[in-house]
Amino acid sequence: MSTPVTPWWEVLKLRPEITHSSGSLDDVQMSLFQAVHGNVNDRPAYADAKYYGEITHPSPLLTDLMAKVAVRLGGGESYTRARALWRLDQSMGGGKSHGLVGLWHLATNPAVLATSDTGREAYAKAAAMLDRPLPEDLNHPQVVVLACDNMTAGKGVASYDGPAQSLYERFLWRLFGGDNALYLRYKDFNADKSKIVDALTAVGRPVLILVDEIMDYIRQLSDTDHADLAVRDMAFLRALLDSVNDVPHVAAVVVMIASEKDHMALDDAGQQRRNELDALLIRNGETATINDNTDFAAILQRRLFEGTAPAEVLSATSHAFSSRMTGPWRDKVFNIVASTGLAKFPDEVARCYPFHPQLMALAEEEWATLAGFQHVRSTIRIFAATAYALHKRGKAGEWTPLLVGPGDLPLSDAVVREAIIGSGLIADTRTQANYRQIASADIVAADDHAGAARVLDRQRTNTLVTQVNPRAAERAATCLFLCSVIGYRGPGRQGATEPELKAAMFVPDPMFPLAEADTILGELRDVDGGGLASVEHLAGKGGQAARLFMSTRQTLNMLVRAARASVEDADRDEELARTAERLSVTGPFKSKLFVSADLGRTPLEVLASAGIDDARSTRLVVLDPRQFSLLNGIDKETRAAVRAAMGIGGDKLPVQWASSAIFAIVNTQRRSQARGAAVHYLAWNGVAAMDAVRTDEELSDKAREQKAEARRNLDTAVRRAYQHLLYLGQGDEDEYSRTDRTVTFEQENQSALDGTVVWKALASIFQ
Repeated sequence: MSTPVTPWWEVLKLRPEITHSSGSLDDVQMSLFQAVHGNVNDRPAYADAKYYGEITHPSPLLTDLMAKVAVRLGGGESYTRARALWRLDQSMGGGKSHGLVGLWHLATNPAVLATSDTGREAYAKAAAMLDRPLPEDLNHPQVVVLACDNMTAGKGVASYDGPAQSLYERFLWRLFGGDNALYLRYKDFNADKSKIVDALTAVGRPVLILVDEIMDYIRQLSDTDHADLAVRDMAFLRALLDSVNDVPHVAAVVVMIASEKDHMALDDAGQQRRNELDALLIRNGETATINDNTDFAAILQRRLFEGTAPAEVLSATSHAFSSRMTGPWRDKVFNIVASTGLAKFPDEVARCYPFHPQLMALAEEEWATLAGFQHVRSTIRIFAATAYALHKRGKAGEWTPLLVGPGDLPLSDAVVREAIIGSGLIADTRTQANYRQIASADIVAADDHAGAARVLDRQRTNTLVTQVNPRAAERAATCLFLCSVIGYRGPGRQGATEPELKAAMFVPDPMFPLAEADTILGELRDVDGGGLASVEHLAGKGGQAARLFMSTRQTLNMLVRAARASVEDADRDEELARTAERLSVTGPFKSKLFVSADLGRTPLEVLASAGIDDARSTRLVVLDPRQFSLLNGIDKETRAAVRAAMGIGGDKLPVQWASSAIFAIVNTQRRSQARGAAVHYLAWNGVAAMDAVRTDEELSDKAREQKAEARRNLDTAVRRAYQHLLYLGQGDEDEYSRTDRTVTFEQENQSALDGTVVWKALASIFQ
């Protein structure tokens, strides 16, 4: 066994907001408006500068922007060493609001922020730019916050805006801190750059202008009632953006998502206003970014945990993995999976802990490049839910991985599953619904017991494997799920390679060899044996490795699997009997008789009342497979009943025309196979009738095709299952003795249900 390593859930403490919300963070998306204007009862925790500093990673991009704004505000005569106007244009979830809240703290709580890692980094960079330290209070800046995502065009809120109505008037009221005299002096000059410069100077101290989500306000100006207001507001914005560079110790930061990243619907006038603002910001300002994809790991550690893991735990964990990532594992898995095959793996473990470098690489290099993925915000939600669920498992003594990899996001947890599905990784609601079903049916259900992969793990009999890696199949399937929901992983790539899935299954223990990982992958690929119904096999092309992919096109297979489980034995056998009666044909026989089962009576009683003895014709008597079968050691009652119906044996019935009745009987073993085909047909029949399938043209067409194929397979299985004939023949004692004789068809195109085949077989016997 491996040397024990102190697990991450014993050395890392989740932040209170993670535990209080059960991993479902509500304030992942920071709000500048709430930080500034929130009342005592609902003011968010990040409105406190100390807490903000604790949870904020001092990313180089954020601290660089803070430093430049600080220089502009408090840099004295050297203020020109930094630009005045900055634009944050990242897409949703990129950290813009987080950055604005930080800048607000920089100006309103500089001393407190300076004690945090972020503040120290920012002040150090500013001092390097100025060749001297900044004043501790940055000369007490005035902060003008225009939270445009919380404004109604033309209608001010008295508590924030006083008498102000237009955007310019609101700006003035905030600039002058509610000084009505100053406000009235300048309120009529919304497009006068010189007056705006005078107003900014009249404050007598540095000014920081923070404009959040400007396009939320601009869109409202397209209302026909705002035609005049639109002209005045746009004139003000043009004058302001042209003026901030001309006033010492003034800085402005505007949030306006880049056009190609913003899906906001605008009319022609709105689009023209967007274009105008774009041009002004490009001409007068500079674009800044708050975070880089490589900041994810550090951001997560700050937001999720209090403190960091001791160096000795990081070293021991890294060694536990590295010491076992050798031999076949190294050659066939880790050298192929880039994030695990690097020489700097120990450094990556320390950077990503408690998350595995393989999972972090997926988030940083693939998720973050998707247009719909809300970068930092989505990542925090997914990882927070995962950390909470696994931390809880670890504390409860349940098996939990030493490093949380791409196979360890517990999809049985509703918060984790919905954080992934709603993150923007999956493009549309229909696909989201399909993958939600895949997660539950193919991987693990909400009860943590059902789901194809989970069932495979629970049924595994190898006790050594179940001790060290009890969720191996679930882990591989979860990794495949994460690699599939994003669609394309770069040019020509979908899904995951087998080495990636094996890496996700890996545990640093000799009791889980590579051969066991191969076996588990084989189980997952075996759909008929309970594997993953949604998986497609993608052949390698252009030198790329073959891949597995969880496809929503396979959703029907999952529905069928669920439907199969709900088919009752009685319904299955009834369909088998119906099929046998339907397929039976007389051929040269004058008539056919299907003897239905009555399980409340004995086979002999059923045959006695079936009306078999008929002098008018030769008869093919088809016996119901529910009650009659031959061979496999359980045909004693069937043989005895048929013999009696022929008028022979100890319980013989009074018959006169037994020699003209031929009994077609199912083979016991082949009946078992036909029952499986009946279940499959009934499952497809049920799925094809589902409203969700019937109303979807693509699914409906596929279901009809599969139902028809299942029907054909059932017919074939039933024909082959009726392998035996029983008839009354001459005995061996003398010419008057009679006995039962059996004919068994061995060729696949022969069936006891076909009167022509039966007649030919008997004719060849009596020639």
